[in-house]
Amino acid sequence: MGITAQQIGDRVRQLRKDRDMTTTELAEKSGLSSVRMIETGKQYGSIQGLSRLADVLGVKIGAFFRSRRHPKTGRKPDRIAKAG
Repeated sequence: MGITAQQIGDRVRQLRKDRDMTTTELAEKSGLSSVRMIETGKQYGSIQGLSRLADVLGVKIGAFFRSRRHPKTGRKPDRIAKAG
């Protein structure tokens, strides 16, 4: 099973909140007007758009495709490596 637009959106939202940014700030800094649509899973971001979000958030684009939970147990890992 592949990753869903909602899962990508949840990850973008979490990374944004971890950096104390609003959706407006992220949209302005990335030049994307679709940040809210991506975060709510109503729209997949393009590779180019996700790349711009990743740059602003200071992560590699792959961060949007990794879960913070174990795929089988659904539990959060004990330690999550921070990008940077």
